Amino acid sequence: MKKMLALSLALLTILSLSACGTDTPSDSPVSSPADTSSANSSAPAESASKEPTATRASDPYEITYSNFTVYTDSIGTVWGQSIIEITNTGSGDLYLSTGSYDIKDENGSLVATESLVSAYPDVLQPGEKGYMYDESTFDDLSADETYTITPHISVEDASIACVRYDVSDTTLKNDDYNGVTLIGQLTNTTDEDGSMVYVVAVLYDEADTPLGILYTIMTNDVPAGETMGFEVSGFSLPPTVSADAVTNYTIYAYPLQMQF
Repeated sequence: MKKMLALSLALLTILSLSACGTDTPSDSPVSSPADTSSANSSAPAESASKEPTATRASDPYEITYSNFTVYTDSIGTVWGQSIIEITNTGSGDLYLSTGSYDIKDENGSLVATESLVSAYPDVLQPGEKGYMYDESTFDDLSADETYTITPHISVEDASIACVRYDVSDTTLKNDDYNGVTLIGQLTNTTDEDGSMVYVVAVLYDEADTPLGILYTIMTNDVPAGETMGFEVSGFSLPPTVSADAVTNYTIYAYPLQMQF
């Protein structure tokens, strides 16, 4: 479903998106302390690496965190959550587009691949961290096994401006259906109306390890200077991700920008 949505959005944007990159950048993403409440107790299998992944010396970025968690939902469906953290180590803005990753078992054998994996935000400023993130179902994986992932990311120098909207009045809370939701307000601080506005919240634990991502695409345009409320949630977060497992979060709000 998410891949069909991604393809539809790309086709819609190609047909209707006017030239971008002329907006003036707003402030850096907002970080806020999270509210807390009751946590879930089940512990899904996961594999993680906090060590930077080797990249070419000429690359202006590093993969600074990688994690793949396998878990089963309440109706027995097997899910996999991938988090790939990309840090801009260069001196200029970078553009992130959709990527892919390979999944291997404990013996190093390839068991699955995922493509059209979304990256957030689409423009990454020097020193910022971006995320290639996915929550998908897998028929051939087991929550009792451990897997590793090999990411294939798409990063290039940005030729479009980094546009961010201000975010305020945020509250994180547990949700019976989506695990965690976050509500707040965003303000279009640019002089152009915003279309297909993304709101993305990256959740971290007390060690600043990313736990998951909440996101939405605003159904209404956001006119220049206007403030509008939003609500973001995960597609199907691991059961261990609850509001009181979250110590802080970073929110990015920006209009869809595509670099060709």
